[in-house]
Amino acid sequence: MSSIRVLVVDDRAEYRQWVQEVLEEDGRFLVVAALPKCEEALRFIRLESPQAVTIRWPMSDGSSATCVRHVSAQFATPVVALVEEDFARNEGRALRLGAVSAFLALPDRQHPDYLRRCRALCDHVAAMSKVHIIRRKLVAGNLGPDLGGEGPTSSDRLPPSMGQLMAVGIVASTGGPAAVCEILKKLPKDFCSPVLLVQHITSEFSQSFVDWLSGNIALEVRLAEHEEFTLPGKVYVAPPDYHLHWSNRRNWLRKGERECWQRPSGNVLFRSMAESGLTTIGVILTGLGEDGAQGLLALRESGAHTIAQDRESCVVYGMPKAAVRIGAVDEEIPLERIGPRILDLAGESRVP
Repeated sequence: MSSIRVLVVDDRAEYRQWVQEVLEEDGRFLVVAALPKCEEALRFIRLESPQAVTIRWPMSDGSSATCVRHVSAQFATPVVALVEEDFARNEGRALRLGAVSAFLALPDRQHPDYLRRCRALCDHVAAMSKVHIIRRKLVAGNLGPDLGGEGPTSSDRLPPSMGQLMAVGIVASTGGPAAVCEILKKLPKDFCSPVLLVQHITSEFSQSFVDWLSGNIALEVRLAEHEEFTLPGKVYVAPPDYHLHWSNRRNWLRKGERECWQRPSGNVLFRSMAESGLTTIGVILTGLGEDGAQGLLALRESGAHTIAQDRESCVVYGMPKAAVRIGAVDEEIPLERIGPRILDLAGESRVP
């Protein structure tokens, strides 16, 4: 099996060499270069095409944000940001600017968890190297100074049209299992983002639903777990009696009050996706009641693209109807067209 080609970017020589040694000792990687500057990294990637990039976040010269934007947008190369401090804030910022993930930087060699953390870093970079990135054009007016500071300071958000698709959220109720299956059957095993699913279903049937769906689609399906990092090509189903929140590309399970008589609630999922500031798609399907409508409106107002199943293909038109009525829907289309439309929006049908 060929080695995974990795570029290490860090402006500190000792740490740069350290990361290189950890990766190469693992045996799965070939560190093709270890560079101190963003400009050098961009020139190298243009010529050598590594399969993944690790970058210190933030670098002392302030270039890490611009570097991540250029690498992910121009070269479609997965970037893992290695964050040392204020992890929650820096992780979110790195993801919004185009990194596929962030990872807590390696601890001191005397740390009791040092070896475990080294293995975890290697496993993480290996997984991220397989993430499919859609190449996109950079919009100069939104980039800030070229290879300069960390970008806009008044807001950490970029327009969703700038970014790689980071999640698809789907909410369904009555008639939903068959509708969800019809959509997900159209998505390939290496689909470029995770799928987050709220399906109203009684608790005793939730695992059976996951098992049934797994047997009928190419994507991996599982019940969502608390604080797990969401990966492309996987479907995360909200477990019974827990709201599913999505923040910084992680799942968070919370009890909370029921919304629209539901827990899990589609409103909760969609609102959390809207608050993430990442590029997402929201889909509301057949079902009784109005759950998901208000959340889908928040998602649309955040700049995400929103889809509703049309009346004719619904078993029950309640939830899509409520979303359409309040202006939460960009397009209302038949069930059989939703899967291909998601692929189109993700850019996968146009990848060279």
